[in-house]
Amino acid sequence: MEKTFASKLKNPGATFRGAPFWAWNAKLEPSELRRQIRIMNKMGMGGFFMHSRVGLNTPYLSDDWFKCIDACVDEAKKLGMDAWLYDEDRWPSGAAGGFVTKIFPEFRSRSLDCNFPADPVDPKGSTEGADLAWFAVTGRVETMLAGYRRVDGPDAKLGDGESLLRFFEKVAKPSPWYNDGTYLDTLNKDAVAKFIEITHEKYNDRINSDFGATVPGIFSDEPNVSGYLSWTGSLPDVFRAMHGYDLMDRLPEVCFVVGGETFSKVRLDYKETVTQLFVEAFSKQIGEWCGKHNLEFTGHVLGEDNFNDQANCTGEAMRFYEYMQAPGIDLLTEHWQIFRTAKQCTSMAHQFGRRRRLSETNGCTGWDFPLEGHKALADWQIALGINLRCQHLAWYSMGATAKRDYPASIFRQSPWHDVYSANEDYFARIGETLFGGDFEEVRELLVVHPIESVWGVKSGRAASAAATELDEAFVRLGGKLLGANIDFDYGSEEVMSRHSRVKGKKFNLAKASYKAVLLPRMLTIRSSTLKLLEDFAKAGGGVFYVGTAPERVDGVVSKAAAKAFKNFTQCTEEDVAAAVAPLARRVSITQDGVETEATLHLLSKRKSGLALFVCNTSAEMPKLHTEMNFKSVRERDIEYPGAVLKVFTRRCGDVYEIDPSTGEIHRVDAEYARGAYVIPCPLWRLESRLFIITDDKLGKTRAPRKRRGELSEAVKLPEGKIKIALSEPNAIVLDHARCSVDGGTVDEEKFILQIDTDLRKMLGADPRGGQMVQPWVAGESKPDRDLGISLSYAFKCDKIPAKPIELGIERPDLYEISLNGKKVKQDDAGYWMDPAIRRIKLPRPRKGENELVLKGRYHQFLPGLEAVYVLGEFGVRDENVMTAAPETLDIGDWVGQGLDNYSGNVTYTFHAGARPATRKRVFLRFPEWRGAALGVRVNDGEEALLAWPPYDLDVTDMLKDSRNTVKVKVYGHRRNVCGPFYLKDVKWPSWTGPAQMQQHEVRERGLVPCGLLKPVEFAY
Repeated sequence: MEKTFASKLKNPGATFRGAPFWAWNAKLEPSELRRQIRIMNKMGMGGFFMHSRVGLNTPYLSDDWFKCIDACVDEAKKLGMDAWLYDEDRWPSGAAGGFVTKIFPEFRSRSLDCNFPADPVDPKGSTEGADLAWFAVTGRVETMLAGYRRVDGPDAKLGDGESLLRFFEKVAKPSPWYNDGTYLDTLNKDAVAKFIEITHEKYNDRINSDFGATVPGIFSDEPNVSGYLSWTGSLPDVFRAMHGYDLMDRLPEVCFVVGGETFSKVRLDYKETVTQLFVEAFSKQIGEWCGKHNLEFTGHVLGEDNFNDQANCTGEAMRFYEYMQAPGIDLLTEHWQIFRTAKQCTSMAHQFGRRRRLSETNGCTGWDFPLEGHKALADWQIALGINLRCQHLAWYSMGATAKRDYPASIFRQSPWHDVYSANEDYFARIGETLFGGDFEEVRELLVVHPIESVWGVKSGRAASAAATELDEAFVRLGGKLLGANIDFDYGSEEVMSRHSRVKGKKFNLAKASYKAVLLPRMLTIRSSTLKLLEDFAKAGGGVFYVGTAPERVDGVVSKAAAKAFKNFTQCTEEDVAAAVAPLARRVSITQDGVETEATLHLLSKRKSGLALFVCNTSAEMPKLHTEMNFKSVRERDIEYPGAVLKVFTRRCGDVYEIDPSTGEIHRVDAEYARGAYVIPCPLWRLESRLFIITDDKLGKTRAPRKRRGELSEAVKLPEGKIKIALSEPNAIVLDHARCSVDGGTVDEEKFILQIDTDLRKMLGADPRGGQMVQPWVAGESKPDRDLGISLSYAFKCDKIPAKPIELGIERPDLYEISLNGKKVKQDDAGYWMDPAIRRIKLPRPRKGENELVLKGRYHQFLPGLEAVYVLGEFGVRDENVMTAAPETLDIGDWVGQGLDNYSGNVTYTFHAGARPATRKRVFLRFPEWRGAALGVRVNDGEEALLAWPPYDLDVTDMLKDSRNTVKVKVYGHRRNVCGPFYLKDVKWPSWTGPAQMQQHEVRERGLVPCGLLKPVEFAY
């Protein structure tokens, strides 16, 4: 490898570092934007995506907007970071913040719809949209018809048993979400061209000199075809040109199962046409524009994750990726183990030579998602070829509704942000090793993607049982291969028809080549695919299939597939891995001779050798019913202490292991036997390993990495009255109040967000939330009416704090504030947690009951009511009782020990006595704890960060024979101060978003455990 490789590992550049979605959700100030970029740089981020988000109060695409863009590009340039663009105000991409469809209504999104005018629920028939066609149908039962015939119109004479069916075009209605515009007709080239003109060309006019350098690309978020029944004016003509018959004569087959026939060629051809229009209009146009302007087109489409959604939203996601310089996916929550979604993306990236592959990741995980989760999710993604993490989200502000925008904020608001650079250094080193230089991924197996079979059986928007069956089989098949450590790519049949050829015993697809092709269960296959595979089999290539040959070719019943499949090798799901392994296997990972199901890997090669990343997901392979409802990271516990790794290749040098956490390169004691390198490769919980095999000199290398053995003996550190130090004030959350309106009767105590909704209802305004028109559109609106409000909050005080307390509050200027009848002087003391939350010094509380009162005027254009916080050096119990400040903690949950709502970091100080009397290596072990990460200092040495398993630290050389001091910092999180709190029977929701933060199903707060939950040990 190149001489600079070792130096790159020590200080990797920005290319493979994370670049978060930076949520621009308030009034933007260039100086504040620059300050926040510097924080991201210290966090180890390689860049950022400038993402207009709910709450934006700087006019989108205005001169002020571009002054902010200019400032960010300039600051990024100074710091060597990437300033990525985002092509929309909110999402999905295409409407340009409503500008396109408000100015050009002809470009509004369209859909195909139908109704039965005789239905009792709509006796006169719908008048919405232009008529497309009328039919007389028979045997109607829900979504099934016995037959149909086209008629001239609503006055057609009907026969016995016939009813009238009308098809019409629906045009989207203006919506506040699109700032009173609509979504775009993404099947219309002219509409997308206008979107490019209004958005992309403006960026080109302003900052094109930085394109391809500081500004690497632009993100497109969730573009889609507006649902399964997509439509555009040109669709009938394009359909006729592509398929040779008139769609308008066959429209019932798009929406209904006709004559009991589950599969319909009309549906297949309809979705093929929609997909082609979408790709040509949106992906190809924007991709070609980006290529011309030296930008990477990146982002992800809507509904990419399962067959039913993909058929509805995009037709086929893989075809969209062809024109993206950096194709991507969306990974929401820690519960989505969507391996096949990543594979769709990275397969196309491999086939078309795209270096960067993006994932919008970590969204909806909640405030208490630990750093081990950040690593675990990204580990399996990079093992499947994803290498650019776009973390969701980093908030510009957490004012008003912003604090409920899919937390956590992976940014300065989280108390662990100062140590996040460890995560970024780790992944940057892996990225440089696997994807740097002249890399090429090594995969020998191509699996044909069966999405076109889904098109034939899916009628209408609802999920199809037949499509679901195909989906289940497809996920199982992928799991069988990955679970046997056989890597593969997917192949799109349409892309294969244009970019594949057989060369000797290799099946080439664009820039990739394969030794074997596998056909999953399919209902139809393209004649072009069949011809390619017949030629490949004749040339000696390996063609395999699961199940039986499809009954249809190009959607038409045919015996051609059955005839061709006689020359292919039939497999079952159970034996498929063994069948393809002689041609497809390059890596084996076994425990006791059995392939390790929970592992994934990525093998890449350069001229100078091979690089291999191995990841232990610590969980079984997902199935269809679990892949988007998977167990949390903390519950994943599979380990392989005796794993053996084999890499099948010619001799190409020595084996080294890279420690991604440090960049150090270690020699590996490996054997070469029977055409493979054999490497001992124990894999503990969530552990990953990174190897290179090369003849190159790598400079300074270290001895093989020491692996700890079994720790059979332990000495516990003290369990009670451990001295602690807090990194920030403690907090009492006041999120319930009694409200009086215009001097009226004081209402009963209510959740503050419910009070806000009630007040807006009195004013005839909708509740606050993401569906509102953006503030930059609403402007400085004057209300027709406002309300005088008085909010009364109660808290108790058992022990008066020795030091002054403060109030954390948003927009204190809107209120007159008093505590126990004493007016509060509003001297700003800075902020807490986020600049939106100001600190105001409060008078000394009194023992017993205390009343905090806020009085002001309320109207619908104000930010609205939010929780307030009492801050200071005190303890908390029973939600709102102020007690003595805890100076010590016992081992166990710190909730219940005075820190119920505490959300900063806690440092425990242990006095541990002398070094254990043993000649073994001594480890400091943390059997159970909760928080974001651990920081450990022994005898005032440097802090060692334990951000992910194993949570033990070799302290042998740090300990003294006399007294030892151990300081353990538990990096906390904002969950117990920000919520969600009030979900019934749910402590950890599978999805954390605005709805969960606003729910109020129970009165008692649901808090999560924090701290050192079991005794810390010296183990040896």
